[in-house]
Amino acid sequence: MKPFALTCAALLIASPVFAQSSTTPTNEGTMKSGAQATSPGTNSTATPNTANPAKPGQPASMVSTKDFVTKAAQSDMFEVQSSQLVVKSGVKDEATKSFAQHMIKDHTKTTKELKGLLQPASAEAGEPKSMSKSQQQMLKKLKGLKGDALAAEYRKEQVTAHEKAVDMFRAYSNTGDNEALKKWAGETLPALEEHLKMAQELNK
Repeated sequence: MKPFALTCAALLIASPVFAQSSTTPTNEGTMKSGAQATSPGTNSTATPNTANPAKPGQPASMVSTKDFVTKAAQSDMFEVQSSQLVVKSGVKDEATKSFAQHMIKDHTKTTKELKGLLQPASAEAGEPKSMSKSQQQMLKKLKGLKGDALAAEYRKEQVTAHEKAVDMFRAYSNTGDNEALKKWAGETLPALEEHLKMAQELNK
């Protein structure tokens, strides 16, 4: 009888513990259901540029001023030089030639604007002297083509190049830390989006 009584007493003492463990949610469950995910290093006080919100599936990512200046300048270099190649090469497709002339005009303009903005910008955000290696390789590839083959490759690359430019300018217009460049990125973005639409139509 004594062993049986002791067993019953032990169960009675333990029962509140079991009850508590079965009704109290775990910390893990609480974190999963109630906590908001935050990215390491995110500045909670940063105010995004709502004038140029990221489109669905295209969240604005952080772009440093140095990277933005470098890539923006290199993008202009590629646009101008590849488009000059098309215009001078004797491509017969008038729509492609017209688009190329438009790109020369617009990207020469943004090159000048960027140079003007770099005067008050930090020294480390200096303009690059040459295109990226991949852009140099693509320009070399275009130089090796003629006629319809050149026009087709140029049209395809214009879509890719402007997709990258639109994403980068949108990101910097939302997250950039140089106010002058950030404002310029937002003001330039609509023109780049229009270029992308034109390139997509041209490439159909």
